[in-house]
Amino acid sequence: MRAVRAALVALGLAGVGYGALGLATESRPVSVGLFAVVAILGHDLLLAPLALLVAVLARRVVPADLYPVVRGGLIVTGAVVLAFLPTVLGFGHRTTNPSALPLDYPLGLAVTLAAVWLVTAALAVLRRRHRRTDASAPSRPRAKP
Repeated sequence: MRAVRAALVALGLAGVGYGALGLATESRPVSVGLFAVVAILGHDLLLAPLALLVAVLARRVVPADLYPVVRGGLIVTGAVVLAFLPTVLGFGHRTTNPSALPLDYPLGLAVTLAAVWLVTAALAVLRRRHRRTDASAPSRPRAKP
């Protein structure tokens, strides 16, 4: 266990060193450093607490047998929203370049989330149906090896 911990610490320190080297050789270190600080604070002060709050609320509302399926849907939803967010907010849009962000990204996000939750609902139905057939099947004694 200590070897694994030491390897993880070494990998983490290597990542920090790589990031520091990249920051030192960057032509705009202040803006990149500011972006990194805002990203870290945004994650730690906004995203992580929001994810925990949603998980706690889902755990209280969703039946226990369906919680793993709903949790998967929530994880995919979070990843999709984070990936779509820059385009939905219009970052990178230029009026002088009509080919920059030419699509209807809010609609794309809505369609993608609808598909995610349609699949999540289908998996929940299949899980419930599977549980019912398992509960109604007669139990057979196991053969001894």
